[in-house]
Amino acid sequence: MGVEIKNNFMEIKGLIAEQSNIFLNEVAMEICSQTVQNSATQTGATKRSWRHEVEGNIGVVGSTSINAVYEEFGTGEYALNGDGRKTPWKYQDIKGKWYTTSGKKPKRMLFKAFESKKAFIEKRLKELLKEV
Repeated sequence: MGVEIKNNFMEIKGLIAEQSNIFLNEVAMEICSQTVQNSATQTGATKRSWRHEVEGNIGVVGSTSINAVYEEFGTGEYALNGDGRKTPWKYQDIKGKWYTTSGKKPKRMLFKAFESKKAFIEKRLKELLKEV
């Protein structure tokens, strides 16, 4: 009677990597899609700027628009951490009209997208890990 030991480490490692990649792509896509839905549509530029990407073990959702930062965290007296400008200022819009503002309230579209997708993320991770 002999004992045979089989090392499945590399197969399991490959399965985990494959499932992790599927998971990160799905989660990044879901969060990105929800963030787009949560974004303001005055011009649509910020809404159209959202992207997701997965490289290795890192999934990223982000925007190339500087306005996305202002929308997410607010500006002026409304800045999320209270560190915005305390005095009003003027700015000119794309059509040349001037406005005075004390800031922009944070919309938190990315944060809200993540929060709204937590249950999906947990459920999907459990489903994928069952396959390993």
